[in-house]
Amino acid sequence: MSEEPWREILIDVEPRGKEFRLGLERDATVSDILGVVRDRCKEEGVELEKWAKSAVGEDYQFVLLRKAEGNAVLAPGMMLGEVDPEIVSNEKFKLGAQPVVGGLPPNIFNRRIDVLIEDFYRTSLAEVYQREGWTYQAPTREGRSWRHDLISVQVLDAHPDGAYRTVRVRLTGVPGVVELNGGSPQVGWEHTYEFALPRGYPSDLKVDIVNRTPLVHPRFRGKGKNACYNVNGEVDRILVDLIYNTMLRPDLVRPPSLYPDEDWGVHRSSMQWYIETGPKQVYQHLQGALRERQSGQKASSRVTLLDSSVRRVHGKVRIVGD
Repeated sequence: MSEEPWREILIDVEPRGKEFRLGLERDATVSDILGVVRDRCKEEGVELEKWAKSAVGEDYQFVLLRKAEGNAVLAPGMMLGEVDPEIVSNEKFKLGAQPVVGGLPPNIFNRRIDVLIEDFYRTSLAEVYQREGWTYQAPTREGRSWRHDLISVQVLDAHPDGAYRTVRVRLTGVPGVVELNGGSPQVGWEHTYEFALPRGYPSDLKVDIVNRTPLVHPRFRGKGKNACYNVNGEVDRILVDLIYNTMLRPDLVRPPSLYPDEDWGVHRSSMQWYIETGPKQVYQHLQGALRERQSGQKASSRVTLLDSSVRRVHGKVRIVGD
């Protein structure tokens, strides 16, 4: 995001009890805003999902309500710069929830997934390359496949009505531990995951992850099995989290040594190794390996690839006050 946002707006979040002030780029979408709001509320312990279900029932989606236009509903895929009448600075909005009756029509469902995948490449991944000083090349797309040197995405099949279902993600330049080998971890660079999109998406955001290649991870059951981990978020969030999980970032692995309320996952021996080696040390080692592979230089004190400072994936929206 540029230094000066295109607009600053206020979002009233009822279950939080106070507003957010957000800075927006012109091409930000309502989904970007909802993602930032959900992430911050989750950090603060605000139970948005519980609030939405109590308001409209089990099947719901979050929307943005425009107060100046009689609480007109702005749907998740809408681009803010195209809203009519044009949004003005300091305009007030409200987070809302509405029931979802049936699934999205297949063409809208698929277009939503396409946009989220493209936005991941255009913003989240491109920002990582920019921060590291690496040369970024956009993915090439052919049909339902996006190919990139670091992470490629392919839609494998569809629900009976044609809506996308199974998505395969191939990491071809991300380091992950594939074997402990008696205390001498072996690092691999190629990893494949798959996940199935529920037909009720986006109201149903619970997506199970399956790793198709070997991976040492305390919360992944093993090759071909569902992980003891799911991403409660949209597709762009899933793609980012898969990179983070492969590199064993501590706040996703959540070892009980750092997070006392967490369990030991599904592989106690893997968690034991992770804790004894040092979660931060493991992660930093894999960061350094990736940096060397990408730039041919040894790790430095620069902003790291998966640093907490680039954790949010909604690059077109930022919180500027709350």
